[in-house]
Amino acid sequence: MRVLLSAYWLVALLAGCRSSSHTQAEPGPSRPAAHPAPPVVVREATVVAFWLPASDTLGASDGADLLDDFRYYTRAAAPWFDERGIALVTTNSDTIVVEAEGAPRRVIMLTGLDYPFGYVLVEPGYAEEILTGVVTDEDLLDEADAYFGSDEAADEDGSQRAVRPPGSRGSEHLAHLVEQGRG
Repeated sequence: MRVLLSAYWLVALLAGCRSSSHTQAEPGPSRPAAHPAPPVVVREATVVAFWLPASDTLGASDGADLLDDFRYYTRAAAPWFDERGIALVTTNSDTIVVEAEGAPRRVIMLTGLDYPFGYVLVEPGYAEEILTGVVTDEDLLDEADAYFGSDEAADEDGSQRAVRPPGSRGSEHLAHLVEQGRG
């Protein structure tokens, strides 16, 4: 019976997926399967919403409530990502492979984080940002706006974030930073 339930959840998760350069599903992962999915491959600006099988260690009522909140906030943020051409991918895989033109493949492992669910903001060619736990849609969008470079305002502490347009190359970004330094 347990194998049937695990298989059911895997089928339910995969049924919502569509083929592209990475696994894409309806915002907000389903209850995770007993085994993680194959690695997610990222080749463009992407937000990966992950819910790992390790979350099964949460209490039944706590886990269900957290999953409901996670799905709600992910769905609420989805239109913002869609409007900006930033892919939103859901997975229960603990591995993300990042491929950038002219750069070696990079692997991001999600095991051992403080929460077994959250978001990874990825722009190939740059360091990723990992947000764990339940993050409100407003907080997720604030972080994404700053990470993907559409927020040109200075941070609250007065420092300036390095701003880059989605899809820009590292060499273009470096030239932009040099120009910012001269101004």
